[in-house]
Amino acid sequence: AYDLYLRARPLVKELSDDDARRAEPMLQQAIARAPDFAQAWAALAMARSLLLPRNSDAADDPAHEAALAAANRALSLDPDCADAMIALAVLKPAFAEHGEKLRLTEAAVTLAPNDPLGAAACDGALISVGRVKDAMKHLEAAARLDPLSPLFVSSYAFHLRTVGRTEEAIAAIEDASKRFPDASWVWIRRWTIFFLSGLREEAARMCAEDAPLPAGMTAKDTTVLRFAHMVFAMPKAQREQALRAMLARDEALVLQVCAFAAEAECADLAYEAIFDALDKGRPLAGQAYGGRGMSRAFRLSTLFNFAGAALRRDPRFATFCARVGLADYWCQSQNWPDCVDEVKGIYDFRAACDQAALRT
Repeated sequence: AYDLYLRARPLVKELSDDDARRAEPMLQQAIARAPDFAQAWAALAMARSLLLPRNSDAADDPAHEAALAAANRALSLDPDCADAMIALAVLKPAFAEHGEKLRLTEAAVTLAPNDPLGAAACDGALISVGRVKDAMKHLEAAARLDPLSPLFVSSYAFHLRTVGRTEEAIAAIEDASKRFPDASWVWIRRWTIFFLSGLREEAARMCAEDAPLPAGMTAKDTTVLRFAHMVFAMPKAQREQALRAMLARDEALVLQVCAFAAEAECADLAYEAIFDALDKGRPLAGQAYGGRGMSRAFRLSTLFNFAGAALRRDPRFATFCARVGLADYWCQSQNWPDCVDEVKGIYDFRAACDQAALRT
């Protein structure tokens, strides 16, 4: 049972659909052989959580209930099971219980300070409430504790760029691309760092039609990225038309596309799409590449990395935050996000959140 667990748990931490499908039967075998094995139950909960829809919350879905039952079983066997607390956090809804997600992941780090998965989960919870600087120590720990993880290493490079350490970010992602040439996590973050840091020619070479791709990436993925290069080169009117079509294209509204539209000087289009989606119940989703994507619970972290800077500079960002429960969390906890200082020369973010919270 322990051997099965040891083989399955590394698969879980890569946030891959395929890896989670491989891990689940191994963990089911482990608990069949050792029904009181708390860590195996917790890992099973994590594997099941990765297979839930990323476009909508899955509460009351039988698959969600099965994952929740596994996490609760782990805690009943071991109240100090850090992995079970992480699983409970990632099973929370995307736009609610922000403080509880943070409490659970911080407790997991306290219980297992040398576990990179707990550090990464705490990083996700902190970034989802806008505290990127506080999150950095956890992501740095995850990358240090597991230097062979493309996910943790590339995430650390990505967030170096978010906190303005651009040269370090580029050096770190270049090093990661050499060490993990076939990792889709590294590839897409390298492209994003280059594209949004003004290194457009290098980014364009990465997504050229004849460029080699890491495992899991498809021609469809690179077509979307080539379209991004085309949009930035278009005149404003043509750019708006192209982005409007892109924002309306899929069933779910992809938050990265909204951030991209704002960065392309089309924030009006981005917020029009966001508020229309919230009003009409259209799912808000995150982009997934190569069959990989972060937990639904931490979906809002998309808006607090450097790619979402243009959205945050717009006062309507406070209204959005109120609509997804963040403004209430900040007002009650007084744990305000980094963007309070980031946008203070443009508008008073705290006052805007106070006002937006009263209106919602």
